[in-house]
Amino acid sequence: MKTSIKILVIACFCFFAASCNSDRFSQVVDVELPEHEPRLAISADYRPNNDAILITVFESQSILSQNQSAAVEEAVIELNAGGTSLIGTLIEDTGFYFGEIESHAEPGDEVELRVSADGFETVVAKQLIPDRPLINEIAYTEDGTVDLYGEQVDLLEVTIPDNPNEENYYILRVFKTEYTSFGTYSYSTYLETPDFTVDQIDGGLGFTDQSFIDNELTISSSIYNYMDESLDSVNLVVELENVTRDKYLFKKSLQAYYNSQGPFAEPADVHENIQNGYGIFTASNAARDSIRIF
Repeated sequence: MKTSIKILVIACFCFFAASCNSDRFSQVVDVELPEHEPRLAISADYRPNNDAILITVFESQSILSQNQSAAVEEAVIELNAGGTSLIGTLIEDTGFYFGEIESHAEPGDEVELRVSADGFETVVAKQLIPDRPLINEIAYTEDGTVDLYGEQVDLLEVTIPDNPNEENYYILRVFKTEYTSFGTYSYSTYLETPDFTVDQIDGGLGFTDQSFIDNELTISSSIYNYMDESLDSVNLVVELENVTRDKYLFKKSLQAYYNSQGPFAEPADVHENIQNGYGIFTASNAARDSIRIF
């Protein structure tokens, strides 16, 4: 009986050793890729509370290209709402088009971006302007929670009302403003929460209104706050964006793309909404409030 077991083990070992040949785990497959047709690649974000806008226009590249995207010069860019042009003259700088908003759209208006250039098909994208969000309350508690590593940190709680008749997407960011005798300094603050219904986006928190109870939600986040004797006072500025679905999916997928950079990560597609081309056109509406913590 023992001899039979030994023979079986040896046979299995020999089979496994033979199977470990590198050729058994690799295979070369030739894939014929279609010829790439260059199209306009666009990036633009419109905010009713911002008088400036930046629109980038580049030429798309094939998936195997090692070249940088070429800037598209002398593009014709239109940004309209209800037949009214929102922008004036744009200043061009190697694919970057800077402009001032001359007439802002209202919440509920549909804004259309149209870009054309010689040799390319005209591209179009549309967005509905969201309502300006509200911030009901901001609460700050020193050493009020623990982070994901069990360390005691400060707690920030932001209470937000929501319109139950709309599907809303939100992004919450916080900026720390320090007042000193040398000047005023402001920078973004990283937010973190164990809530699995909340997404980590651009160092802030993204969430939808599906988790609201009684049309209200309190978002809790840990805050890493380091005080210094040179500080006269410190404010936390809370920015709440009510963003379009396209902007939320774009930001979320872009975060997933950044997280997918590694040998064991799964690939991630970045959301886009440009018709006849590539890229993204988004819109949002923001509100700000602040609380003094020192």
